[in-house]
Amino acid sequence: MPVADYRSALPLLLSVSISCAASTEGEIGGAAANHLMIEAPDTDQPDVYRHPLRFAQQMAGLSDDQVPGLGDAKNSPEGLRYAVGVRLWSEAEGAPSQHASGLVPVVRRAISRQEMERRWRNADPRDLMQAELAQGGRKIGESLQARLDTISPPDDAEKPGARDADAPMLEVAVRLARPDVESLTTQLQRAVGRGEVDTRDDLGAVRSRLLAQKRAHIARLQAPVAAAIRSQGGKVELLENMWGLNATLPARFVPELAARQDVARVDLHVRLQPDFAGIDGIDVANGSQITQYNAAGWDGERGLGTLDDVTVAVVETCGIDDEHPGFTEPSAPRLRGRFICEPDCQSLTGCSYSGSGCCSCDNFDEAHELNCSAHASNVAGLLLGDLTDNQDPNFPGFGTTDQRDRSGYANEARAYIYDVQPGEELGPTLIQAFSHMLGRIPEPSIANLSGGPKPEPVVDADDPFCLGQSVLSRAANDLYEDGILLIKSAGNEEHDVANDCRLTSPAAAIGAFTVGAHTNFVDFQTAGESAVRNDDIGYFSSRGGTDTEGAGRSIIDITAYGCRNVLFDADGGYYTYTGDFGDYIPCGTSYSAPTVGALAVDLTDWWRTNLDNAIEDPGLLYVNLLLMGDREGPSGEMDSGFDGLWGGGRLKARKWDAYGMDSPWYAEAYSVCVDHGETVEFPLNFGLPLPLDVDVAKAVIYWYDRHHELGTAIDNIDLALVRADTGTPLRESNSITDNKERVFYEDPGGLPLRVEISGTSVTSDLSGCGFNSQRVYYAFFYEDSDRDDFEGPYASEVEPE
Repeated sequence: MPVADYRSALPLLLSVSISCAASTEGEIGGAAANHLMIEAPDTDQPDVYRHPLRFAQQMAGLSDDQVPGLGDAKNSPEGLRYAVGVRLWSEAEGAPSQHASGLVPVVRRAISRQEMERRWRNADPRDLMQAELAQGGRKIGESLQARLDTISPPDDAEKPGARDADAPMLEVAVRLARPDVESLTTQLQRAVGRGEVDTRDDLGAVRSRLLAQKRAHIARLQAPVAAAIRSQGGKVELLENMWGLNATLPARFVPELAARQDVARVDLHVRLQPDFAGIDGIDVANGSQITQYNAAGWDGERGLGTLDDVTVAVVETCGIDDEHPGFTEPSAPRLRGRFICEPDCQSLTGCSYSGSGCCSCDNFDEAHELNCSAHASNVAGLLLGDLTDNQDPNFPGFGTTDQRDRSGYANEARAYIYDVQPGEELGPTLIQAFSHMLGRIPEPSIANLSGGPKPEPVVDADDPFCLGQSVLSRAANDLYEDGILLIKSAGNEEHDVANDCRLTSPAAAIGAFTVGAHTNFVDFQTAGESAVRNDDIGYFSSRGGTDTEGAGRSIIDITAYGCRNVLFDADGGYYTYTGDFGDYIPCGTSYSAPTVGALAVDLTDWWRTNLDNAIEDPGLLYVNLLLMGDREGPSGEMDSGFDGLWGGGRLKARKWDAYGMDSPWYAEAYSVCVDHGETVEFPLNFGLPLPLDVDVAKAVIYWYDRHHELGTAIDNIDLALVRADTGTPLRESNSITDNKERVFYEDPGGLPLRVEISGTSVTSDLSGCGFNSQRVYYAFFYEDSDRDDFEGPYASEVEPE
């Protein structure tokens, strides 16, 4: 069905056509008017599940087994590539904000041999070296191998009938060889595109059906591995929702277990440790520019009920003070569940087993609230703690300064709280918590982890070289594939050695969003909003990818301010640093991560209310968060790429509406399939030259590549901002081994521009795009920087780029 016929085929709204893009040499499928958008039907009904793929199958005139933008149906019958997403804009100061959500057919063209050679020549030479550092997929983790090397077999191990009764037993995490199946997120999007999902209840029913199928598949794969472990006298804890299991087994059996074809990796269990972090909450909210969300009511609460509120999971080394007034709200309980993951948790008073080695508990008793200081209450309070509704009689009123200083930044979100390692108990609890949260209804959209196994010494680490291949890293990837974005602290292991990646695990997982810390550690007590906006990297913030570690990925995504005063404590109060000798200093990446996590909640709330539900795809959320770094790096602001210490720079939240952008402005966010050897083009401003008042333009891309956890080379995809009239690249980002790219350009006003995404080496088959094709998430904006709009924003609220 031709694009022009969509108007009569269904009651759809079609964006105004300005002009068709000119044909390009090597173009595949002919010229495409890819400023046209086939819009998804809008509705004011609160229970409708709004998504750009709704009715997409009918819009594209495809058969029952085809969904545009996914798999073999990623191209239209005319050969045009579909992108799925949203665009937003305001044409001039005072002009209304507009948006459209749906499908865009984009121009794609083959990359010439000469262009391919140029891209490889211009790549960073460090990347060329890193391409050989994938390590080939180690099956026994470094810490486990180090432990095995210290264990001598018992003297009688070779005697007939010996059962090795005295042989050392080890606690290990076992990752199964994952079958070639698409992620749960991709399968859900197929159901949406086929018209199977009209409401959120429909989505829940489809997800439950798909999750049941996945559980059955996992159980079939677990059975022979579990039987082999039990035959050696071992014990097994099955993970219902993840491709693995936890076990206690004889050390001598580890090499035999790892050699099995149905086993992908075996790791020693490692201890989870907090990544500890202060200025007051208002300063952090203002300086990080989160205030434009939560002060306007975009704080996680959606509608009058609580079921549709944005839900997070907070994973900690102990339970929070769940009686703290900031976590209580009589009209709508803030906590959806309290879970303790430890052996024999069902023996605890008020707890009952609920799967994957975790128990649901009525409350956290004193032992589980206080045994690891107040870290859990600190982090959860910073993310979603709320005093602004008169919860604490010591701070009466509504929205006062004292209340806001002590509150978090997603004040009305709902939470599942996980206590994963009480006391000194070692065990497989963190992976169990990940598996458990995948089975929750409603499922959390975001998970926060402010801690992790330390990177040194090797015997205590599961990922000392930041390769992201450990069982724990793969479990983090499972969260991403099933629709949960893990926000992970980078760690406080410092960065004084240039070629030493010191992230705490699973920060190097390709599906985790990893957060460093900027702060002036010396004068944080007297620092204010300006420090949040301008401070240097914290000396304690862990380094990400380096020249020799991390397999070429920058890994760090963004930094957030790393100190906070008046934090929720474990006894119903608020911790304030006094400067006395021996005081706990409240600084660390532990407090950077939930700042970003709170923004992710607020952005999700705003997007779902004003646009659609596509933001529940963790890839789309990920790329929008990447766009909010201020580009700070080791030598000033970066015009392209990401840094292994700063990531994309300091967090400076943006909101895509008249109150968050300076007109004229334009923003778009899509997912699109990119094949090997082709370039996909996005013309900006509907194919017209940008308005003369536009001062800045910024674009980012991100892609999740399952190759990474297997130790093989990930897809190489490049990003460029190009003059559309001459084909001249104005800015390029080309890392051979990173899985994100960014470009920034000043003074583009008056120029016709397009964004080009090029697949220079793509071998993925399971991203929802078919063979040798990768699903890429792309986000872009341009705007004026004068900050002279009468409705805002003002430079004091939202800094110009």
